[in-house]
Amino acid sequence: KLQLCVSQAAEKVKFLKEFQEMLTSMFYHFKKSALRTEKLKAVQEVLNEPQLKYKEIHQVRWLSFYKALETLYLTWDSLVTYFEQEVENKHDKDGKLKGYINKLTQFEFVATIHMFMDVLPHVMELTLIFQKRDLDCSIVPPAIATCVNELTRYKLNQTTKPTYLKKFEEEVKF
Repeated sequence: KLQLCVSQAAEKVKFLKEFQEMLTSMFYHFKKSALRTEKLKAVQEVLNEPQLKYKEIHQVRWLSFYKALETLYLTWDSLVTYFEQEVENKHDKDGKLKGYINKLTQFEFVATIHMFMDVLPHVMELTLIFQKRDLDCSIVPPAIATCVNELTRYKLNQTTKPTYLKKFEEEVKF
């Protein structure tokens, strides 16, 4: 139910809806073509990135969104390079691949990938507690408090551990 509430709330935020649509587009772009998948794998190998397949997102499953996000995070360089090569080789008759490149390389989009990589593990941990068959209700309030505290610290930039977003900010030096 938590995932359903969050996904419905995200539907009302245009950027988050577009972000999820982009993850879904990556899944379907490669699902439909073994040739595309092989070309991407070749780029991933050259760039020494993991050879991962893009995952489908299911509305009511945090894990599917996180797995799709994690795959995008781990293979972002390969994905952008793949699309750039396809455009260069004139395999972009309708401009769709240029649109993917534009979206994937927008600062806000890349920063959001990193932010989600920081935030989602906390929410997933809470969700997994709720999914236990033998849930002890006494652990729910502390688990919620822990999640809220971690997310609040993150929001206020008071985390003690390095974050994906801080690393990204340092790389782009802004």
